[in-house]
Amino acid sequence: MYAGTVSPSDPILAALTLSLHLSATPLSERHLSLITGQPEENIRQLLLDLEGFGFAARTEAGWTCGTVPPSLLSAMAATVRAKIPESRMPHYLGFLLPDAPLEECELVVRYLDEELNQQAPETLLCLEFVIRYLRDWGETHANAAFQKSSQYAELVLIVQSQCLFLNDQMQMAVKLTPIAYALTQQSGNERFRTLVAIFGCYLKVFSDEPLPQDISRYVERLGELPDLGDKEMQDCLPLFRGILHYVRGEYPHVLKYYEQKLEVYGWKYRRFAMLLASCASQSAFYLRQYHLSLGINESSRRTAALAGDRMLSMFWMLHLAFAMLRVGDMDAALLNLDCLFMAFDARQYNKTAVSTVRGIALYHYLNGRLRSAHALLTGQAARGVSPNAPHVPFEDPLNLDMLYALEQAGFPPISRYPLDLIVKKLKEGANRQLRGAALRIEALRLRDRGGDPEREQTLLRESLDCISGTGDRREEALSANELANVLERIGDAASAAALRDQAEACAGFRVDRSVSYQQMVLLLTRHSQGNRLPALGDGHYDCPQDSCVERCHRAFNVFSNETCLTSALHRLVAIAQKELKSERGALFRRDEDNRLACVAAVNLTDMELKSEQMRPCLEWLDGFSDRPAAPGRGEQGLCLPLDIGESGLWLLYLDSTFTDGSFAHLHQPELHTLSYLFASEVRSALRLKKVRDEESRHQKERFQSVVLQEDRNIAPLFGTGLGELLEQVRHVSVTDAPVLILGETGVGKEVMARQIHLMSRRSGPFIAVHPASTPEHLFESEFFGHERGAFTGAIKQKLGFFEMADEGTLFIDEVGDIPPAIQTKLLRVLQEQRFIRVGGTREIYSSFRLITATNKNLWQEVQEGRFREDLLYRISVVPLMLPPLRERRQDIIPLVQNFMEHFCRRYNQLPFALNQEETAVLRSYDWPGNIRELKNVIERAVILNRLPALNVPHSPPNRKTSEETPSRHGFVVNDIPTLDELERRYLEYIFNIASGCVYGEKGMTELLNLKRSTLYTKLKKHGIMLR
Repeated sequence: MYAGTVSPSDPILAALTLSLHLSATPLSERHLSLITGQPEENIRQLLLDLEGFGFAARTEAGWTCGTVPPSLLSAMAATVRAKIPESRMPHYLGFLLPDAPLEECELVVRYLDEELNQQAPETLLCLEFVIRYLRDWGETHANAAFQKSSQYAELVLIVQSQCLFLNDQMQMAVKLTPIAYALTQQSGNERFRTLVAIFGCYLKVFSDEPLPQDISRYVERLGELPDLGDKEMQDCLPLFRGILHYVRGEYPHVLKYYEQKLEVYGWKYRRFAMLLASCASQSAFYLRQYHLSLGINESSRRTAALAGDRMLSMFWMLHLAFAMLRVGDMDAALLNLDCLFMAFDARQYNKTAVSTVRGIALYHYLNGRLRSAHALLTGQAARGVSPNAPHVPFEDPLNLDMLYALEQAGFPPISRYPLDLIVKKLKEGANRQLRGAALRIEALRLRDRGGDPEREQTLLRESLDCISGTGDRREEALSANELANVLERIGDAASAAALRDQAEACAGFRVDRSVSYQQMVLLLTRHSQGNRLPALGDGHYDCPQDSCVERCHRAFNVFSNETCLTSALHRLVAIAQKELKSERGALFRRDEDNRLACVAAVNLTDMELKSEQMRPCLEWLDGFSDRPAAPGRGEQGLCLPLDIGESGLWLLYLDSTFTDGSFAHLHQPELHTLSYLFASEVRSALRLKKVRDEESRHQKERFQSVVLQEDRNIAPLFGTGLGELLEQVRHVSVTDAPVLILGETGVGKEVMARQIHLMSRRSGPFIAVHPASTPEHLFESEFFGHERGAFTGAIKQKLGFFEMADEGTLFIDEVGDIPPAIQTKLLRVLQEQRFIRVGGTREIYSSFRLITATNKNLWQEVQEGRFREDLLYRISVVPLMLPPLRERRQDIIPLVQNFMEHFCRRYNQLPFALNQEETAVLRSYDWPGNIRELKNVIERAVILNRLPALNVPHSPPNRKTSEETPSRHGFVVNDIPTLDELERRYLEYIFNIASGCVYGEKGMTELLNLKRSTLYTKLKKHGIMLR
């Protein structure tokens, strides 16, 4: 407290005030203690102090914010950013004030993405602050431009994905969907309007928050998700296309897009990749591809457990429990459900908690204990979750069958599960599977009440039509069988018989009218055979002996050659896993140390491979070392040795935990044939990579030969004057450490940067950037690139300097001239080497090596507030000082001779020699323009010389004598030049005073009081080149 008010420089007071200001609800002293890390007693006293100034107010529910001047809030935001470390949550409170840009909100969201696994209360509060910020921003920026609407909508999607398993936060986050939808619609942003609508529909799986009808209708009319005209979104499109088809219950399409997704996504979309994996696992189960479903499930569950993500691990365990229930493996189902029931917190994990109780109720239902199932659901409705908690929607039709069975048995209705309302909602929903099941239950209830058979028939036909596009043979069998029952009752025996055949084809067994609906439901949950499930629902393996080989042949023939070896090998393993019906697969080879290394895998992550559980398997595989080796089976799975020739022995590994895949039924001759087939495909992929690498090498050589022929104004850097420096360069070049080259104008900083690039291991280009020649409003477009339509005049996509320098070197000359706003963005790119094009949405990774140069004292610039200190430390890991030419006079004559030879060849002149007097003059001159000035003098002398010997004047051309030389405090004119000539001379004079800097405190624009665009026009007119 200072002078009767609150000190904005106190980080604890600042964090308290900002927390109260950002929260939409009152905060308790315990919450504020967790946020600040201070004891509750201290917090109480500080709150009382704030209350005395009117900055905090007490309510029955906790503390709220009073009236705080905006200037004080801004000062407090600066305090927490400056004084609280980035590793602590209060640091990020300073980025969420109402006037904060979306870029700052993104920093907070990125921080939360890494912290949410721990589920700390203060992290959840910060997530709520972010949701409120996004709500307020969306409501106050309804007319946001296209680019801002993209940025906003993407943040909304990311935050919603972070809330999936968080009950309270999810109910807040789903309310962002209509705001983001309206904002993107208003800005004409069809790309994100579509994604927001799709994900809004998907979120109904986690929340029963009603979705506006215009969004639901938009998704229903959408058809197939288009390409949206954005190349950068192509990698993310499979995620949303797969989720869209899952929302609709079109399960074969879900698997199609799951196969198209990338193996790894960045932090923004990794949760969407997890959701698509969940959708694919459930879709594969409905399609009775049990090997694929359980392979995805188990790999995801194990990886989450190994990563310490308890919430995600429980999510996958719940999936497994429901899968086991549907196939009749009751013991495995109950084991998982018991673990979940003991582990969850009903208030914290509402989705998991409610679904677990439903799962246990299903367990009792499928075992004929309807009373226990009813008691569980009734008890959950009474006390399992808070009365205000929203209802968690159904995902599986089996739940609907259970509720119908309870109604049939005469049990009282359950308050949280009103069957009438549930059937109505599912009929109106977008999911064809659930809609078909709801129509069937409505028809059955109509029959129970003695309703019109024609209406019952109509409902069942609609049910069958809905289900036919889902691929769910269980649901199709149930509806077809019930429709057959109706047709038999009304005397249409022929149609009924055809439907019995259809039901038999789907179910794998035949039934008649004597089998009740509930008996049919139970019969369809009996797929488990002993301790293993069939990989496919029909359980048939009586196919021709060459069928596996033929399937693999066909699969290899239909997929096009991958341009990347990694993709080709992954595709090979995916074909093996799919066609041989294993849950997971991997391809191994021996590395330089003769150890097994995994080069491609399906449903087997790096984290799993490094775990203790995989050690016995890897030891077993390690035994396949002799060549030729025979295929082998064991408790660990199947190993197919692949003889690749010069590349040695590779191993294809297939395994299943729950299912009995066709690979387990192949005989030794078939396994040998498959080994030859897969080895041939690996050899083809390696040969193709070798050819493409050779072609790429030739292209680079041709490119470099063209570059070397160009006049790059490169001066030699040899000479005893740089001996020690060149030794440092030799050591630095082979690393990726950022280099800062210091030196006066004209000493050859860019030449040194090129030398470092040429001596490095970098295969990409050398991209030189000169900020002084870039107008400030074009900085982002030049550095980051832009998408077509990102702004007026952006008629096509443009690559930025960062992207162009991928695998190469980015050289930024006169880095001290970069505006402060761009310095902040540059720092982020240097930290992560990831960026987003202007108008784009997808992060781009660029592996560039950074070299910067300046003739300024950046440490002084930092002290004067013109350059960021953290950026300086980032770019100056290795500083190199290039001395001026006057401090290495021993190099002047070798440089002169080199320049003379170069320009004589260039201008077709005979070589000349220097006499002693000329040599002495050149050595004695101070060369204030350094190598650039020396080069210009020699070039001019070669061009103008007409004598058999080169004559160099005692003072370099166009340099005044000391009497004529204008001082830095005045501009002297000794002749009568034209107006144009006078303007040119004066621009050159100011150019020298400003040391070539265009803007800034001592830049040319400041000294001349000219607009930057006007200055550029004049410099171009007179041929004055910026350095």
